[in-house]
Amino acid sequence: MEDVINIVGLPNGAHVRLRYNKAYVSQAVWQEVQRAALPDALVLVALGASSEVGSNAVAPLRTGRIVHATCQGQLLVLDVALSDYAYESFPEGIFWPELRSKASGLPEHFRSAERAPGNYVELIEAPLTAFVTSASVDAWEIVAQRVLTLDDLLHGEAVCIPFLYHLTGLPPRMQATLDSKGALTVDSGASVACDLHSLTRKQGGILRNPIGEVVLELSHTSATFVTTRRLRVDSSRDVKRLQMFTSTLFRRAHGHLSLRLIEFRAPAAVADTEGVLECLTPGEDRAKAVVARYDFPLVVGRWRPVVASLGLALSSALLAWDAPDAGASFQQSLIVPGTVGLLAFLALALGFWKEGGS
Repeated sequence: MEDVINIVGLPNGAHVRLRYNKAYVSQAVWQEVQRAALPDALVLVALGASSEVGSNAVAPLRTGRIVHATCQGQLLVLDVALSDYAYESFPEGIFWPELRSKASGLPEHFRSAERAPGNYVELIEAPLTAFVTSASVDAWEIVAQRVLTLDDLLHGEAVCIPFLYHLTGLPPRMQATLDSKGALTVDSGASVACDLHSLTRKQGGILRNPIGEVVLELSHTSATFVTTRRLRVDSSRDVKRLQMFTSTLFRRAHGHLSLRLIEFRAPAAVADTEGVLECLTPGEDRAKAVVARYDFPLVVGRWRPVVASLGLALSSALLAWDAPDAGASFQQSLIVPGTVGLLAFLALALGFWKEGGS
């Protein structure tokens, strides 16, 4: 469930880790991973559900590429960098028949109470044409609504996914580093804004009680939110603008940005025949459950720490320099200030030269 929520909600470039038991992986995929032949392979993630009468519904969700794949014991581990959303082209319902025609080892059903034998990870050589891709918010809405519909089909009234989120609108340079490295990198002394969307099932009436919230938390000493860091889900569709500010530094600082999807559970909530909550539930009476979580690696500082360190080192060198005496060469007068400036820069550089850092 958490994987599905994050696959639908995370921005392009974010990395997710998918795990599969060997019994549900095709032999071709397992052999390719053992030969280290899968990195950069394209991925299509799909979600399946089966009704009580046995009919199957399978929908594409998202494309991506494999950045790392390993076989660890009886477990296949795939690290996938997410790309555009994928949804069925018209008419709806043609994706599953096409997928079955090109991958013969797929499961016969997707009921939650019983896992059917078959391959949940397949290697498909022939192109699939029954879906289109897009990175737009419109595409996210289509995919999110489809996921909620499949959750209803699979679990009935005891649904597992209360609502879905989408983080988008990152600045171009920040999005570029996320696409290339799977991490968020931002300049020191900068202001960064992004959009946080939410979508719930269509209700028969108004939501008098919020059903949950999406919360962002910074574990970083050099970054702070200057706006709200949470999106309270009290309507079927919402969006908020979030803004973060970073401090000016002489070094690169590493931390992470955590995103949590929290469901509110009101034990005494009562609904009338139209689905409108009859009473407001006080916040202290609500139970909170973290349904999904994701941690972005966050690096504060690009080239500004380097430029600032060079400026400080140059200032130190100028303070140490004296005009040459009569008969002394100009080059000799530069030895001491040059040494002072170099040592000052190297001392400051230790702050932003970090093994594995960016």
